[in-house]
Amino acid sequence: MISSEGGRGVAFLGGYLICGTAFVIGTNKYFSDISNPLLTCKGAVPMIAGGFGTMATYIIATIDAVRVAKVNNLA
Repeated sequence: MISSEGGRGVAFLGGYLICGTAFVIGTNKYFSDISNPLLTCKGAVPMIAGGFGTMATYIIATIDAVRVAKVNNLA
């Protein structure tokens, strides 16, 4: 968003928030049903998928920000 790429920034922010929300909801469900093994709990899949999705979105957004900054500095 800082590099005048508002649409791209909103897309990354939205993806990060969706994955982060899935992680939080999954974590709450997981810890409310912790008596079962890991993958049989209701919140295990959203917790794991949301965690990996949040990390992946953060890493991809950082790499993209560096690329956009390099292109904007050339112009």
